Amino acid sequence: MKRYGMGILACLILLFLITGCGAKEQYDEHTIVLGVLAGGGQSIEEAVAKYNHSQEEYKVVIKDYGMKENSLDQMITDIMTGSTPDVIMMNTLPIEQYVEKGLLEELTPYLKQDADCAVEDLIPNVYETMKIKDGLYFTSPGFAVFTVGASKKVTGDVSGYNIQEFKKLLDKQGKEVQPFYSQYKGHLLTTLCGYSLGDYIDWENGTCSFDGEEFRTILQICNEWGDSELRDYEEEEPALVSSGRELFVLTEADFQSMEYNREMFPEEINYVGYPCADRKGTYMKFNTMLGMNVKSEKKEGAWSFMHMFMTQEFQNDNIFCDWPTRTDCYEQKLTDEVADTPEHEQDVPVLRQIIENTHKRDRTEDALMDEIIWDEAEKYFQGEKTLDETVDIIQKRCETYVNEHR
Repeated sequence: MKRYGMGILACLILLFLITGCGAKEQYDEHTIVLGVLAGGGQSIEEAVAKYNHSQEEYKVVIKDYGMKENSLDQMITDIMTGSTPDVIMMNTLPIEQYVEKGLLEELTPYLKQDADCAVEDLIPNVYETMKIKDGLYFTSPGFAVFTVGASKKVTGDVSGYNIQEFKKLLDKQGKEVQPFYSQYKGHLLTTLCGYSLGDYIDWENGTCSFDGEEFRTILQICNEWGDSELRDYEEEEPALVSSGRELFVLTEADFQSMEYNREMFPEEINYVGYPCADRKGTYMKFNTMLGMNVKSEKKEGAWSFMHMFMTQEFQNDNIFCDWPTRTDCYEQKLTDEVADTPEHEQDVPVLRQIIENTHKRDRTEDALMDEIIWDEAEKYFQGEKTLDETVDIIQKRCETYVNEHR
């Protein structure tokens, strides 16, 4: 993916250069501006139309910053000047950095005063997973959960692996098997650290930990088990899994995936998650993450729009998500699914166990992965650099990037 712009620090400099040079966009007190990158998608447009038709006090308009080289820079500048937007679609934005810089409103007080959606209405572990630095800085009507499944014949009863344990398990296997369906080294790298890349970064202190044993082991696994080139596979994944030649399956935690997995695996499935330091590698990815500009002069109207996504009526429509963030809507979805497809009742206990024990949010860092980590890892995979040289360079480049952008 392509990196957007100079980042927050550079935009601060840009802000001082342009403040006062141009007038703010003018919107009346009843117009709420929703800022999005690259359009935001049809679903958000439909939600805006639904909100605008539901009441007459406020009107939401979408400000699309596009997908140009300076799109993110322009959005950050607008936020910092207090110009626009009032509400920000955060899905593709570095939300931890926005929180660290004080650009987003803390939303817990709004939930506490909202008659239609309180903190207690949210699934408890989902609410905790949404929090950043003990505060709530975005709302979301729903989420998906991503995990990894394998045959119990391979894993036994373990609940998860750290990366060193995962490597030991692979080392015991013959080379006639493969860890995952795609064996391309770039895909293996993304699989093994993509969701948790943010765990190697301390944005507050400007430090990284890519020179530790865990990340070194990830690079070793990719180099030893991966293919140097993308290739077409002669067999589909179900054939590889059912014959035991593919060990682990990347999967979502939903009814359709559970059914598909049962058909692939001839034995009982163990959902162990992605290998990670604490052995709890299951991740939530939130949909339609909406943050409020801390400098907005129309916070009441901004919350009026954001609140709609957290109501029972909206989430019961299920147009945005695999799973609603509200407990009542989540329970209703489980009930409705079993009523529609009785055979899915067998999957409910497994899904509950996965979903309700997930406490991590997807922390992908696309710019770091695309511009630094893969760039340097590829040199190691091609034999141009040693492992020690590679992790040293990645560590230094990533720390430089973090300190330039925090």
